[in-house]
Amino acid sequence: SNVVFVNNLPPSFSSHDVEKLLGGRTNVSKVTMLETKQGATRGQARADLSSVGALIAALDKNGLRVDGHFVSIHVFNPSRHSRVSEKPTTVEVRGVSPDTSNRQIEQEVVSGKASAPIRVHRSRQGDVVFVVMKKSDAQQAVDILHGCSIDGRVLSARIAEANADTFNADVSAPKPTRASAMVEPAPTLRAAASAMVPRKAAAKRPSKKVALSATKPTAIPLNTDSTNVAGTKSNSDFRQLFLESNKNNIGDVE
Repeated sequence: SNVVFVNNLPPSFSSHDVEKLLGGRTNVSKVTMLETKQGATRGQARADLSSVGALIAALDKNGLRVDGHFVSIHVFNPSRHSRVSEKPTTVEVRGVSPDTSNRQIEQEVVSGKASAPIRVHRSRQGDVVFVVMKKSDAQQAVDILHGCSIDGRVLSARIAEANADTFNADVSAPKPTRASAMVEPAPTLRAAASAMVPRKAAAKRPSKKVALSATKPTAIPLNTDSTNVAGTKSNSDFRQLFLESNKNNIGDVE
């Protein structure tokens, strides 16, 4: 691409000065001045050139001395100068016609001399389009799209709020309330474990109480009350009682 990176510029240089340095509007289509997080100038700029000839002419000026500064000009390498930590910004465009494609929105941004969007997607209803741009070009895209007319619709554009950059975002979907969340309590660990057992297998499997009752008989407590004969008599006593109760019968037999 015909893009150059200009370094070591004088602090007083503006985008117009950089454009003039590189040959004027005939050679330069866009100039982006790079700034610090505080908004101060860094003495660096990125310039989009119109042709290969303009690129060669700009590279010939590498090392030129301007206001006591030796300006360096070289081909722009995005991997060297892009900020990895910088998050893209989403431009929210409303009032879009269903007949308008995402490609038309993208072409409208590019024709306004803004950089190409990272991606373009729309809501489920189709009337809201989200244009994801570089942070430095987001405001320019807003200026291009706001008030623009496409397919008979006048668009309105603004910087989207946080978390608006979601695919197929449903902006009208109601949020769950606390009352609706309390209707069905969260499943417990035991319920989650039982839910993993197939229904047929769970129906055939005996319960825990039934399994224990089959292997462990119920213990009968001993009653040591003196009124209970079973608790006070021994085997020999029962034998003697049996003989006495059958004594008459035994005598009859003899």
